[in-house]
Amino acid sequence: MQRAIRLSEKGLGQTHTNPLVGCVIAYNDRVIGEGYHTGYGAAHAEVEAIRSVSENDKQFLDKSTLYVTLEPCCHYGKTPPCTDLILEKNIPNVVIAHLDPFEKVAGKGVEKLKNAGVNVRVGFLKEEAAFVNRRFLWNQEKHKPYVILKWAETADGFIAGNEPGQKQISGSLAQLLLHRWRSEESAFLIGKNTLLHDSPLLTNRLWSGNNPVRVVLGNADVAYLQLPFFKVNEPTYLIGMSHGVQQIHNAELVSFDPHNIEAVLEFVMQEQLSSLVVEGGKKVLESFINAGFWNEIRVFKSKYKLFKNGVKAPEMPQQEYIEQDLKDDNLIVLYKNAF
Repeated sequence: MQRAIRLSEKGLGQTHTNPLVGCVIAYNDRVIGEGYHTGYGAAHAEVEAIRSVSENDKQFLDKSTLYVTLEPCCHYGKTPPCTDLILEKNIPNVVIAHLDPFEKVAGKGVEKLKNAGVNVRVGFLKEEAAFVNRRFLWNQEKHKPYVILKWAETADGFIAGNEPGQKQISGSLAQLLLHRWRSEESAFLIGKNTLLHDSPLLTNRLWSGNNPVRVVLGNADVAYLQLPFFKVNEPTYLIGMSHGVQQIHNAELVSFDPHNIEAVLEFVMQEQLSSLVVEGGKKVLESFINAGFWNEIRVFKSKYKLFKNGVKAPEMPQQEYIEQDLKDDNLIVLYKNAF
């Protein structure tokens, strides 16, 4: 099951809005097949694992145990039911980390297998598997995107300086990790002031994988027209009442109050964006913190003092956190919800 969980992580950033799922098939303590869900609409982990079994080992399927991180599906969607394939191959034992909360599955997969005589065990390494799948589980149970707040701050707590010109706070390892996150999460959000003052691209340039959908809060403005941000051909939403601006390059203008964070989250979920990283600025970050709409906070805390004065970082909630050394920075991570 530990191997299945590690396999499931390989799909991160590729499966929106589907879950992350890994699967291992073992015969007499020997792995004969393994696979994971590689992307939305692609074959499920159980299918990939069964396909990977060699011709010589197919004879052992009816004596094997299938380990999977999420309850096998039992309905027709973009792919046939995995329960049917498990029964077709006469796999006698199935170990499942956690049940699927999706209403078309939700225990029905287990029931179908048990009714067919399969020995099913549920709950093995449940917490570990659920943590990897926390975005999907949150989407299904709360019908909201999984929200990650992210910022970088200096050793003395500034997220920006008052001096003219931009100065990068976080080091090279932190930058690399940030771009990896951009390949893993569905959407990144900033406020209008951050767009105008910092001119970020919000694209993944240092890691392989997809670019996130980009979201900007604040009224559309003619000042946007020349920004490099809009010369990148990636899906982009501008949330706010527009002032005489009908179209800005490839961005879609969405007219509702950008200060209504709950409405923002409803829109993001409506667009089937399962996770949202809020990258700034301070007012936007604090609006999410104050409203309680966050699941994780990730902070790059520089080991250096870079400004004489400036904008103070948001105040983090007082709770336990995880800290990791990234050479020039410490990565601080807080988790609000347990799974």
